[in-house]
Amino acid sequence: MSKANSKVTSIDDPEVEQAEVEAHKVAITDHGDNFSGKKVSLTIHQGEGEVGSQPVFVQVNGANALIPRGIKVEIAEELKHALDNAVYTVYEGAKDGTTRAREVKRFNYTVHAFIDAPGDKHGQK
Repeated sequence: MSKANSKVTSIDDPEVEQAEVEAHKVAITDHGDNFSGKKVSLTIHQGEGEVGSQPVFVQVNGANALIPRGIKVEIAEELKHALDNAVYTVYEGAKDGTTRAREVKRFNYTVHAFIDAPGDKHGQK
């Protein structure tokens, strides 16, 4: 093989930047007319541990989606609401000896745009 046609790569190659990754469409299993048609472009960030790199399963009214982490995706607005409602409770000790509870979002994500209709993106949140 000639040197002109060869390419050396290594595990040290730079990773693909987020801007280079097109928004992926998430496959939604929908068993009826459950969604408004509005979509949200967002990225669900990586979390802690092994589970923190796995896709996020979301289900709303019988429709479900497996949303990958770390890349920009377009999902139904109703699925974003499910992400908003996914919280867990953390209990913390206060200085006075009492225990205080607070809710923490289960998934951290960045919203890139809200999409009303195909090709109609407006603003950022």
